[in-house]
Amino acid sequence: MFLLRKNNAQVARVSEILVAAGWFGAFTGLVEGASLLALDRAGWLTWPMAQIGASAELLYISPIVNTLLLVAVALAAVAISRAFGRASVLQTAVLLFTFWMLVDWLVLLGRLRHRSLLLLAAGLATVFLRWFRQHEAQALRFWRRTLPWLAAAAVLAL
Repeated sequence: MFLLRKNNAQVARVSEILVAAGWFGAFTGLVEGASLLALDRAGWLTWPMAQIGASAELLYISPIVNTLLLVAVALAAVAISRAFGRASVLQTAVLLFTFWMLVDWLVLLGRLRHRSLLLLAAGLATVFLRWFRQHEAQALRFWRRTLPWLAAAAVLAL
């Protein structure tokens, strides 16, 4: 009986990590795509970014790519935690997802050097992790409720 509960808890944790990965991926991608389009239209992209250009396809491609990337990170984190022992995989995954989201958005600005950008993203991700530790249940509930809306927004961008 104890083993069954442990397995159900592990399955629940994996699903929570995948929900967080999906939410962060979709949200990061939607904001990234919309930001690139807005900055391109306003003429505020930095020279290297302006050379690449931005198109409307970013609104649905970016959430898909970010979600696939973060789901892969989530699955790797789960596999590593099972191989090397029990750790707070959800909190580690949320820290990595937040870090990726912030790096992705800060790169769009093109105004920060890479080292300062990474330090700023790491510091902000740590602050978010502290908040998440105190509000884990509420955050997971919010992510579960809003993930379908984010997915719908990405699909509507097609």
